Amino acid sequence: MQVSKIQDGKEVYESLDFAEVNFNGNSSQESQNLQQNTKVVSDTVSLKNTEASVERTTLKLTGEFDPSNKLSTGTTIPLTILTEKNGENTNIEYECTVKQTSPGELDCDTSSNPLKTTVQNLHLSAGTTSDNTLVTVYMKDSTNTTQITTTGGNRYSYNKSSSGLSGGAIAGIVIACVAVLLAASIAAIMLRKPAPPIDNTTVVGLKTVENI
Repeated sequence: MQVSKIQDGKEVYESLDFAEVNFNGNSSQESQNLQQNTKVVSDTVSLKNTEASVERTTLKLTGEFDPSNKLSTGTTIPLTILTEKNGENTNIEYECTVKQTSPGELDCDTSSNPLKTTVQNLHLSAGTTSDNTLVTVYMKDSTNTTQITTTGGNRYSYNKSSSGLSGGAIAGIVIACVAVLLAASIAAIMLRKPAPPIDNTTVVGLKTVENI
C-alpha cells in the first residue's frame, strides 16, 4: 500500500504496511465523510503508555506526552471517545483538560455523558486543541477489553465492599455508646454512699503515779 504526503511543496509517496493501518478510535466514522473533513493540523502530540482510571465523573488518562513541551497545563482538548450509548457504540466528544505535563495527565469530564467504554476503544482516541494541535491517546494495553464506566451526577462508578454500615450509621453508634457511658458514670457518682467520717481525736488516759 502506498500513501502520499506533501513535503516541501511536492507530493511524495511512501510505502505503508497494512499492519500499521487500523480503524480504532473515531477513524472509522471520520472515514465515512472524508470530503467534509477540512481540519488543519499544525502539530501533533501523542499520549503514550496511557493508563485509565475513574474518579467520580472524571476519566483520568495518565501517560507520557511526546513531545512533552507542546502542551501546557490547563489546555482543553475535545477528545472523541468510542462509548456505548443505548446499546450501540458511538463516538462522543468529551472535554478533557491537561492537568499536568510530566507525567502527562488528561482529565475528561463525563458528567453530562456517562462513559461506558473499554481500554481497547480508548486506544487512538483523538482531539484537536484550539491552536490545531492533534492529540492522540495510545493505551498501554491496547487490546484490553476491560470495561471502564462513569456515572452521571456525583456518584462513584464502582462499588467498594464494606460491612454494610454507612459512615453515618457508624458515627451514630459511636455517639450512642459515648452517651451511655457518660450517663452510667454520672449515675455511679450520684448513687455512691458517702464514707463514714474519720475520727481524728485521740483519747489519752492519764495514769496517776503514787509516790511511795
